[in-house]
Amino acid sequence: RLTLDNIKENIIDLEKIENFEKEIQHPAQQLDEIYFLVKRHWSKKEKSVLKTINSLDYENLYFDVKDKIPSLNHLITEIDNFFSE
Repeated sequence: RLTLDNIKENIIDLEKIENFEKEIQHPAQQLDEIYFLVKRHWSKKEKSVLKTINSLDYENLYFDVKDKIPSLNHLITEIDNFFSE
């Protein structure tokens, strides 16, 4: 099963990353390595991307993760601004 603990023990400790944009140079490759823990592959094909998107914890991204990733913070801020106008 793909869990945060499984990822931490075998690939990368996501909680210790201070700058995701600098430390994860090839996110698609990193995702493929993570998915391979459960004998699956990840690609940029629509089916794979949609499955990943549907699995995201948006509340966590919004409240906990965005401040760790400047480009994500920028995107969320722009979306917030768009809907608040």
